[in-house]
Amino acid sequence: MDLSEEDRKVIEFMEKHYPKYKDNLALGRLLYAKHLGKVARNLTEPEYLKVKVKDLSKDDVGKNVELSGVIGYLEEYVFKVCSVCRHKECRCQNPSNEWVDLMRLRMIIGDETGNIDVLYFVDPKKPHGLEVGKEVVIRGRVKYFYSRGDSDRLEITANSVTAVEGETATESRGDDDPVAEQMWDSIKQIVDFVEKSKKVKVEIVKKMCERHGVNSDVVLRLFTVKEGYVYSEPWGDKVYE
Repeated sequence: MDLSEEDRKVIEFMEKHYPKYKDNLALGRLLYAKHLGKVARNLTEPEYLKVKVKDLSKDDVGKNVELSGVIGYLEEYVFKVCSVCRHKECRCQNPSNEWVDLMRLRMIIGDETGNIDVLYFVDPKKPHGLEVGKEVVIRGRVKYFYSRGDSDRLEITANSVTAVEGETATESRGDDDPVAEQMWDSIKQIVDFVEKSKKVKVEIVKKMCERHGVNSDVVLRLFTVKEGYVYSEPWGDKVYE
């Protein structure tokens, strides 16, 4: 395989810092991007549209939005998921015996114009610091309530929930570290899943990204995507849908 000058740098970086994973070129591109700093930010940070609850409609389903408000309701639910695909029922081509706990936070966030449901998935072993009455900034993707396309109700699956007015942020993204370590761990898990599976439906990859709170474009651009499937082939002529 002919390598570009950039990929040669990636391999050199992996041999030095991650020799165990040096053969995983897709993972290497991610880690090298993070090492370069600004490149990592450009790869992983989607554009967020600042909105009010009243502004949201069915036309916004699938869009990334930022919303400020107060938590009016919060419910915690812990369940077991596959450590790789993050589903209750493992969908991996080679099923894993490793199961981990995942906490789903279902919240109702209200601003001065209305209320909306918000889902946020966190590690139950770490305190999330969220409670009713706390003012927060939500960043995430708009979807139909419970993914029902026939519903008039919308919700947001959050990628980050940050407390305002100087309180501790649930997920921080400082200038020195463009992407939270948790996000990078999630991206690596999804990339590894695709690499091992060789061929995965785009729909499954997108759902995995949603559960991990990862921008699916970041993962899809690492692979060949055509005819509704993601292939773990080297970068080349790619078709994105």
